[in-house]
Order: sequence, then C-alpha cells, then structure tokens
Amino acid sequence: MKESGSTARNNRLFVEFNILCWIVVFLISFLLTTPNLHDGVKFALLRMSIPVSMCLMFYSNFLWLVPEYFLKKKYRTYVGINLVMTLVLGVLVNGAMSVKVGHMVSVRNGVGEMPGWPLMTALVARNFLTIILSGAIALLLKLSMKWQIEERKRKEMEVQKAEADLKLLSNQIHPHFLLNTLNNIYALVAIDPSKAQKAVMSLSHLLQRMLYGNQTPRIAIQEEIDLLQSYINLMSIRQQKNVSIETDFQVVDPNVYVAPNIFITLVENAFKHGVSPTKESSVKVSLHASAEKIVFCTENTNYPKTANDKSGNGIGLHQVEVLLKNAYGAQYEWTNNIKTDTNIYISKIMLYDTKMCHH
Repeated sequence: MKESGSTARNNRLFVEFNILCWIVVFLISFLLTTPNLHDGVKFALLRMSIPVSMCLMFYSNFLWLVPEYFLKKKYRTYVGINLVMTLVLGVLVNGAMSVKVGHMVSVRNGVGEMPGWPLMTALVARNFLTIILSGAIALLLKLSMKWQIEERKRKEMEVQKAEADLKLLSNQIHPHFLLNTLNNIYALVAIDPSKAQKAVMSLSHLLQRMLYGNQTPRIAIQEEIDLLQSYINLMSIRQQKNVSIETDFQVVDPNVYVAPNIFITLVENAFKHGVSPTKESSVKVSLHASAEKIVFCTENTNYPKTANDKSGNGIGLHQVEVLLKNAYGAQYEWTNNIKTDTNIYISKIMLYDTKMCHH
C-alpha cells in the first residue's frame, strides 16, 4: 500500500513538472512575440508553432514511439517515424516562419527584400534542431525513468533475496550446531555416561531456546547471552583439565537488541578450533553491550583442523559474514587474526545498530 501511494505521488509530481515546463516554454515564446503584436495576432501566433512542434515531438516520443519501438528494439521503425515527423513538423514550422517574415517585410519596408540565404538557412536549421532535440530529450527521459524503475525493482529483489538468505542461514545454523554437539555427546558417552546424560538435558534446554526463542529478526541482548552461556556450559562438560574457559558478559543498557545466531557460530568455532585433546588450550568469550555499540570477542588457542576433518563443513564463518551483511549492512566491523607470538586466534565483532529499529 505504501508503494502504491508513493508511485501515485511520483506520477502526480511528474505531471505537474511537465505542465510547469511547458508553461515556461510557451510563456517565453509568447513574450518574444509580444513586440510584434502590432503586425496582427495571426502572424504573432505563427511564432508559437515552434513550441507546439516541440510539444508534439516530445510527447509522441515519450508516450508512443519510445515505449512501442525503441524499448522493444525496433530501432529502424523508431528512427524512420521520427525522421518523417521531423520533416513534416519542420516544413510546417519553417512555412509559418516564411509567411511571418514575408509579412514583416511587406508591412515595414514596402516590397523590401527577404533576409539573405545564410540567415534563412540558420533559422531553418535551428527549427529542425529544436524539433530533433525535443525527441532526444523525450528518449533520454524515458530511458532514465525506465532505469530508475528497474533499479528500484533490483534493490527490492536484493532485499527479498537477503531476507530469504537470512532465513535460510538461520535454519541451516541449527543443524550445523546440532551436528557438532551430537558428535561431542557421542564422544562423551564412552568417557562418562553421567556427564552425557547432563549434556543431553542441557542440549534439550538449549534447543528449546533456539527453536522457540529466535523466531524474530532481533532478540534482546540478555536472551543472546543466555543462549551463549547455555552453549558454553554444555561444551564445558566434556572438556579436559588442559582446557581453560573464561566468559565476560557485561550489559550496560538492557534495551539493546541483536540479530540472533551470529555469536554462537563464533563460539562454536572457538571450541572446534581452539581445543586440543592433549595440549594446553583456552577459550575466552566476552560480550559488552551499551546503547552505542555491542562488542563481541572470542579468543582461543589455534589448533586448525586437518584437511581430513570435515566436521562443520567449513560453513560457519561464511554464515557469520552473510548474516552480518544482511542484518547490519555497513553498521558493523569484524576483524579476525592470529597472534603469531602466542598462537591465539581472535575474532572481534562491533555492532553499531543496537536497536535494530529498521526490522
């Protein structure tokens, strides 16, 4: 409904603009003929043939020739009709001009002489060029409007595609997370069945929150923190003593919102790539939220998976990137790098749209 109202308003403004432009064109022509009104209204109005021919040429192209022939790539027909119209209108305009000039010579100078051929040639050429220019302006204006309409449709399609991608990735991330977690529980069953049972209960609680708590494009920051904390608690159950896990969640303003399913993927990757079965490992997760921005960071030891390890299928970081672009546009920063001296991988996201009012 908003789109239809906007289109109607734009059409009305276009019509009003056209009327104003032609009023100016005819007014200028009338003012130029005013000094010659003593020659007679009939001959003074002959000068008005120029704006009339311009108007006919413009709207013939704008309303008929361009959409019916040029845009349908019937270029020969388009050019042919325009040549005929230019010739006909040019002959009529130049005929009117000749009658008017002849009248002025006979009235003011008796028999007198007609203007020389260089001047007459220049006047004839001017009239023809004016008519051609009117058609060219109509063509350019129509092409410009067509481009604007196509550009608007393209942007609308991009938004729709982005929304579809966002929903698709939101649906994909649950199986991705579930697959890794089930692999963890499967490994835990053989080590400690009691911990495996607790892990199943934690997973059930976590999935309940994910399935029923993330049905909107934005959630309260505390909901996101609760989700992260549940996941970290679940992952902590199966870790060995060589793994250090730290969290730091600070919320200055509780009225902060965030797009769901972004941070949990990075936490998942921190555990997947930051924990070694035998070596000292660490995972640190922090989230600081204020009214101005949200800063989320993961720091973990870097133990890259081998080429033979297909867990996760490598889609996590790509999901994060697409989700960020779709949800925040240009209002975010994401950096990730490895501190070579300490072998610590750091992924940091700063979000500047803390209200997400556009959703």
